[in-house]
Amino acid sequence: STNNLEATTVNASNIQHGTVSITPTANTPTYKHIDFDEPFINIPVVTATAESAVIGDTVKGVSVANITTTGCDIYIYRTNTTSTNVNWIAIG
Repeated sequence: STNNLEATTVNASNIQHGTVSITPTANTPTYKHIDFDEPFINIPVVTATAESAVIGDTVKGVSVANITTTGCDIYIYRTNTTSTNVNWIAIG
């Protein structure tokens, strides 16, 4: 069988990271757009995680969308309006 995995060499020049603070609307997916410091040559893989001890209870989810070579949208879904830091990393 074949797989569709792509090998990417990871080095400091193709990794960017940061933290964004999002104050959500309760029970509504809420996002902030981030811009990468430097554009990537190709669309990067981006992952995000909330700084929270109430994952699954109050923080229902974090995701990324609309990823381009220059930025993306980072979403959080909370049951309240507590401002939350979301850490992200992009590898391209």
